[in-house]
Amino acid sequence: MKIAFLCNPAVHRVKKFPALVSLIQKFVPAEREIFLVDRSLPRSLETHVERILDGGYERIAVAGGDGTLNRAVNALLARRALEKVTLGIVPFGTCNDFARSLNLSPLRLPVALKALTKNKARRIDIGRVNGHFFINNAGFGKRRPTDGGKAGMRVLREMAPEGLKASWNGRSMEGKFFMMLCANAPYFGGGMRFSKRSDPSDGLLDFYFVKKMLKLNLALQFIIGKAHLPMQLRKSSKRILKVSAQKLKLETERPVSVLVDGESKEGLDRVREATFEIAGRCSVLTPR
Repeated sequence: MKIAFLCNPAVHRVKKFPALVSLIQKFVPAEREIFLVDRSLPRSLETHVERILDGGYERIAVAGGDGTLNRAVNALLARRALEKVTLGIVPFGTCNDFARSLNLSPLRLPVALKALTKNKARRIDIGRVNGHFFINNAGFGKRRPTDGGKAGMRVLREMAPEGLKASWNGRSMEGKFFMMLCANAPYFGGGMRFSKRSDPSDGLLDFYFVKKMLKLNLALQFIIGKAHLPMQLRKSSKRILKVSAQKLKLETERPVSVLVDGESKEGLDRVREATFEIAGRCSVLTPR
């Protein structure tokens, strides 16, 4: 078995990278090679993916966050190679939300590394919006999509309700909403969630629409989320609407910026129409 480590540590984890290498040497006895992304080169990750595929690696361990995983999945799909490899997740990014859905944590890296040497793989759905693929989530809400996760209250203050129409399975809905999250897996924004029930293997996408409300109530929703409690509590269910579907079309009155796996993408920065859909599956190693 040959394992390639595609490593792109978050800025605050760079100093811990040598410790990660030591753990890899300790817990992954298989034939392995480490490919470190050079952030000064825009296509460094994609170039490494090409080298990994040329090297005949059977497993690719993505050591980074949700954005790194997104780029790796898109690079593999562009080369029609996603079905030829098995992915592993080593949470070494900022939010690590998809890893969290697999019960993986940066605080328990040996668990993630041991999973790479076993054969417990899970089939995971891949989503797509307007030609861009995602594995964890996609949606709109931030007025400044380039803001990091620490923008906090400023993001909340700048959020404005958007008029939209959503269509799915012969049904439709219209209204004004502060945000819409298309969830393949439950977590976003560093551990927030609307519900634990979003299953990345069920062949469906869960769409959460946050209705127009007082900013105070909106702030309370995010405080609940930051406390790692489900934001779609019974008392708030009328403010947050849920739709589950394989495909949904979104039309907005004004252009919105759609993020995929927490990242902005060219072509999604100002759109008025977006189609979210299940686009395929991939194999991901899990600890159990």
